Amino acid sequence: MRRATEVSNYVLLTKINNTLTTPHELVSKSKPELRNLLPMFAVAYPSYPSKTSTDAQTCKAILIGKSNSSNAYEFYHPGTKNILTSSTFKIDERLAAGPAFKLPYDGGLYFTKYCEYNDAIRPPTHAPESYVYVQTSETTYTRVQIK
Repeated sequence: MRRATEVSNYVLLTKINNTLTTPHELVSKSKPELRNLLPMFAVAYPSYPSKTSTDAQTCKAILIGKSNSSNAYEFYHPGTKNILTSSTFKIDERLAAGPAFKLPYDGGLYFTKYCEYNDAIRPPTHAPESYVYVQTSETTYTRVQIK
């Protein structure tokens, strides 16, 4: 959700005082930096400090988003199940994260179109055994119990 909000703040155009602008521009008073819109869940090679030398090392990981605590990005390393933070990295645009790490997709997320007339997928508005008033004519309301 955080990523979807970030992208929409960068790309949704709004007309204010006959000028096209984005939510990002309204808040920050600067144009959005489109280089920040990196491909989510891409295979990347973030740099991290080496324990044995002064050179940085890289590892293959999955880009998961911007860091909340620094001006860097976060990466998930499936082998260790750790989150890495790095501002220096390379993205491999040839690989998809699932096949690159042999991660199975279990089909756990499903999206469907919203339809306000589909009562089968809408949660109940009132709790069972509660009372509500139903308008039966222009001036008459009748108290009924939800079963």
